[in-house]
Amino acid sequence: MNDSIVRIRNAVQYVRSSPSRLQKFRNGIEHERIESQSIVVLDVPTRWNSTYLMLSTALKFQKAFDRLLEDDGCYGLYFSELDSGKKRVGPPKDDDWGNAKVFVQFLHVFYDITLKFSASLSVTSNMFFHELCSIATELSTLANSGDFLLCEMAVAMNSKFDKYWGKIEDVNKLLIIALVLDPRYKLDYVKFCFGDLFDENKVNEMTYDIKELLIKLYQFYNGVDNISSSDQVSRSIPLENEGDMGKVNENVDFRLERLKKFKKMKEKKDFVDLKNEVERDWNATSSDDMVVG
Repeated sequence: MNDSIVRIRNAVQYVRSSPSRLQKFRNGIEHERIESQSIVVLDVPTRWNSTYLMLSTALKFQKAFDRLLEDDGCYGLYFSELDSGKKRVGPPKDDDWGNAKVFVQFLHVFYDITLKFSASLSVTSNMFFHELCSIATELSTLANSGDFLLCEMAVAMNSKFDKYWGKIEDVNKLLIIALVLDPRYKLDYVKFCFGDLFDENKVNEMTYDIKELLIKLYQFYNGVDNISSSDQVSRSIPLENEGDMGKVNENVDFRLERLKKFKKMKEKKDFVDLKNEVERDWNATSSDDMVVG
């Protein structure tokens, strides 16, 4: 995999090394009738998100790179030159492009979620547990896929994921409460997420803990509200910019599939009478409100 990335990186470096080389590459793009407003970009090898962007962009122009071998004699010679005392790796072959597609497919999940948490103009605390579960379930799915390369990367990444985050049940429960308070999801969705990760006993245990904490929070803030209600000022904060988030998620459907499953579950579920104001609020949501994000 690393050799494939290096070959494509070297090809991109050749194209971006001079205006004349870039123009020949553009000519190849036109000849191959590749429709794209973007152009290949250089990456920073030590930053995975930068490498992701380099590969995802280069993949659009695979035919243009292949054409360079025919139209630009210097392109082939470039890979015969020495770089730091060693022969430069490349040009990329079909297997390299295939490996790059797998790598981009794998990294897109993490790139998408990284963009969402990097947002500075929208609330992100309510998305944390939702996205954490998305990563965990996606890694589990990829680790059991038939693609050996994807499986190998998923197993390695899952090991790092567990080492960094620890057990999901140890996550700060206030971050789960934030998702419960999101009117699009509520407690039913959190319980649904638990079901993707744990057995039934663990699901019931964690759901009970969340309910207990939510009731305590309600009782505390209800008391504060009764004392200082005259000083309260309501303020509305948009949860997200739907237009921008749509652009981020246009190629990702793993979370959408989970939400579809949740909507079907809610449609089949027989609702019981709720006991108090807190329970009525944390459960009262329509499946039509569900959105990715």
